[in-house]
Amino acid sequence: MSKEEDCMNKIKSHYKNSDFESILKETKVLDMSKTESKEILYIIALAHDQIALKKDKCAMKSMQKLAKKYASIITKKFPFWDKGYFVMGLVLQHSGDTKKALNFYKKAQQKNPKNISYYLSLGNGYRAIKNYKLAQYWYEKALKTENIRHLASVNLVSLYEEMGKEKSVIKYAKKSLRLLKNKKDQFSINQKERMKKILK
Repeated sequence: MSKEEDCMNKIKSHYKNSDFESILKETKVLDMSKTESKEILYIIALAHDQIALKKDKCAMKSMQKLAKKYASIITKKFPFWDKGYFVMGLVLQHSGDTKKALNFYKKAQQKNPKNISYYLSLGNGYRAIKNYKLAQYWYEKALKTENIRHLASVNLVSLYEEMGKEKSVIKYAKKSLRLLKNKKDQFSINQKERMKKILK
């Protein structure tokens, strides 16, 4: 196995564990200008984006700039791959350009209508620009899909909190608790606690 292949395998392994800091350490070994793997470029764009969220304003901007650079490489080199548009949308939303982000989420969804996670991205994007009607539409679409039903329900709680619709908040908090019941990941544990507080 070459040094480059070993490095790529390590990046994929760190990605599975959401270890974004280690991913970026590995990229220092790679010559990124020669990387032809769309998956690796995607992981690196995502790593820059996720780490940027934990930085101060100045460091955050420079990390997001790099995330955009890698996302842009993917959309140019692999124009038919939905994930390139998705990651660009994510970076743009986290950078505060939600309207532009929505265009990329829409492109990702058009390229791959079977990827149901884009329902949530579109819901989040519309919620961020306070288009509550369309946010509701996409969250409810996601609610009909088993794998992401719990995430849609949790997002609907947040949406109705923003809208000040208390009855709907309580309705979906109860629903979220039922859907999260057997989930053991940290996000789900945190959300269970949040729903319990709402229902107190």
